[in-house]
Amino acid sequence: MPQAAAGRARHTRTQARLAHGGIALDGSAYGLAAIRYAVRHHERFATQPTLRLVHVVPDLFSVVMPGLSDAPAPLDSPQKALAAQSAAFEKALAPARRLLAEAGLAATEVCLTGNNAGDEIAVYAKKKRLDLLVMGSHGFGLLKSAVPGSLATRVAARGDIPLLLIRAAARRCAAA
Repeated sequence: MPQAAAGRARHTRTQARLAHGGIALDGSAYGLAAIRYAVRHHERFATQPTLRLVHVVPDLFSVVMPGLSDAPAPLDSPQKALAAQSAAFEKALAPARRLLAEAGLAATEVCLTGNNAGDEIAVYAKKKRLDLLVMGSHGFGLLKSAVPGSLATRVAARGDIPLLLIRAAARRCAAA
């Protein structure tokens, strides 16, 4: 196969693979960097990609108070817990909605509930067979990312889909 034809074939396969993408958001400037990347490079996705904005809210119904024999934490009311989850979801996604709307792009919003965001995102991405998951990253490097708690590291370890990490410049994150 001539080299130009092989390049076109690879590009076509890439377009098909990026038809179902996810963007994990946590409300931080690093998550917004992932959105900005997707907006700037939306032509790398299929003509009509299915984009999913994914955010994990804490499971306030199973919060455990440390040191009290795993006793559930008292909640004022289920309505307050749901309102807190809703507020967290709205706060995390509002800037992303604005950026996507300005670019004329649409996305499905996904609110996951759990106390380990990395696990929840990885399970969701696998279940929905996402072709690519885009995440913002603090970019701490190998030493700090080895410490338990790195969301991107957890998603990468638990998931089996391509993961694209976007590092935001420190000065841009401080300004956002």
